[in-house]
Amino acid sequence: MSPKKKKILLFSLILDAIIVALVLFYFFAIPHGKIDELKDGYVQVVVVDGKAQYSQVKAKPKNWVGIKKISKIAQQAIVISEDWAFYEHEGVDWAQVQKSIEDSIKDGKKPRGASTITQQLAKNLFLSPEYSFVRKAREAVIAHTMDRKLSKDKILEVYLNIVEFGPGIYGIDAAARHYFGKTAAELSAKEAAFLAMLLPSPTRYAQSFKDKEL
Repeated sequence: MSPKKKKILLFSLILDAIIVALVLFYFFAIPHGKIDELKDGYVQVVVVDGKAQYSQVKAKPKNWVGIKKISKIAQQAIVISEDWAFYEHEGVDWAQVQKSIEDSIKDGKKPRGASTITQQLAKNLFLSPEYSFVRKAREAVIAHTMDRKLSKDKILEVYLNIVEFGPGIYGIDAAARHYFGKTAAELSAKEAAFLAMLLPSPTRYAQSFKDKEL
């Protein structure tokens, strides 16, 4: 066999191996069944030793509220704060990822978080919190799959019902009742802005609220 044919054969084998690896990754690294179950299911949050554990359930949890029972202004405030392109991207905001990488190269620091709401959901439900490139790759692929299989309203509903707003405070209805003594449907623009502000560091900001230092 000539050297040229050997190179062509080697390239073909490498390409075949990459295709097989991608197919295996798609079917085994992505929890398709769990994502499908979310269409009509819910997520239960249980705090164990100060850490939240998430599990999918068929029965609606006690504090769960449907997307239509969450103040529209609260939805908008949190989307703008956490993931302003939520309704435009397909699970991953590649423009923000590119900017994050460019900024990290320029500043010589670790890339800042560029996770979308869908990626945050993918990480909490299906992955470990430890950072690694493999986990981030899985997170992106799972988020893209979730965006294909679930509606934006469903993704946002699940997120708003399990996100942390302070120590032991999970879900926007629990947060509305804790901070303002009202339901998620009754939140005003000012109250919605406050809850959105909590999300980057809920424990620290919740303590500031308690100490009246905000």
